[in-house]
Amino acid sequence: MKNKITKSIAAAAIVGLAITCLAFRGDQNNILSKTERANGWQLLFDGHSTAGWHLYNGTAQFTVWKAKDGALVCDPQDKSGAGDLVTDQEFKNFDLKFDWKLPKGGNSGVFVNVLERKDIPAAWASGPEYQLLDNSNPDFAKPQSRSGCLYGLAPQKAPVKTKPAIPGTIQK
Repeated sequence: MKNKITKSIAAAAIVGLAITCLAFRGDQNNILSKTERANGWQLLFDGHSTAGWHLYNGTAQFTVWKAKDGALVCDPQDKSGAGDLVTDQEFKNFDLKFDWKLPKGGNSGVFVNVLERKDIPAAWASGPEYQLLDNSNPDFAKPQSRSGCLYGLAPQKAPVKTKPAIPGTIQK
């Protein structure tokens, strides 16, 4: 039983990304230095495909998630099928480092320590979310909704000003 719980926790240790335009950079930032490799870091995104990822609970094929221009992106306007993206690999005792970008008004997040089980229908129901939110989003008024907080649980420990939304992108 202990092994099954550990495996379940590890299976969804890094769950990704709510249904709005989050992107992991795939360019020069998606390269490990010799020191990082020697210290055990590994890339979760190869910079050009969705290999290594699946939808939470693997209930459907994902179509809205794509590798595009060196980034892992989700189109919130595409209604053909969406869901939280999960790494295929299991993790425990991890440090997660990532870059992200949102369109104006965007709202997304990264879930961690999620249990991927059939009796839990969504990633958000079992693990905390590291919130990603554009400052122009109406939820920005709530301190426990801003980027860098654990959504609904704790405000940012060290508030910082986020960079402006990506020019030329919109979210309807």
